[in-house]
Amino acid sequence: MQSAVKIARAKDWPGFVAALRDYHSPQQNVVYADAQGNIGFVAAGRVPVIVTRKKYVRKPKKGPPGLALCTNEKTVMVRPREPERESSG
Repeated sequence: MQSAVKIARAKDWPGFVAALRDYHSPQQNVVYADAQGNIGFVAAGRVPVIVTRKKYVRKPKKGPPGLALCTNEKTVMVRPREPERESSG
């Protein structure tokens, strides 16, 4: 709830992004727009990731591409990293 108040009080894009750093709930898509015509999109929050050892992952016979079955897994919530920016030059 604190981050919602900070988002509502953000006066610009840097303030908006800073407010979302405190958002810890499951991931939400958040859109920004201001009176100057700037728009932005942030996928804020944490996402579930399945963690297990490689020996516990298998592809089922005749399964569609990309399907994998896991056993002995644990689900953890992580904050996605921002992509690295390419240098322009």
